[in-house]
Amino acid sequence: MHSLTQFEVTKYCNFNLKNMIYLTENKHTFEVRILPVWLDGQSIIEAVGLFEGILNWAIESPKQATFPADMQGLLNDLPLSVKLRDIWQKQLSYS
Repeated sequence: MHSLTQFEVTKYCNFNLKNMIYLTENKHTFEVRILPVWLDGQSIIEAVGLFEGILNWAIESPKQATFPADMQGLLNDLPLSVKLRDIWQKQLSYS
């Protein structure tokens, strides 16, 4: 990641990687800023669970893996609990 320091990275994007790139002491964070804003705790936990599934799927997938054709396929491929998968499948059906 040190090679990224040659670019001007700001924290005002979908992900804040600045603390990881510049090795900010005592601040080892990766901030996700693309999730919807909710004020109730349960919705926040569900969004975090979805993003955790996406990150784990990306890490565990082979480099040459094919991307699912649609969001339903992605939800089926993600390593999510049955409960969390059901929640997000319902969200998908509403859109």
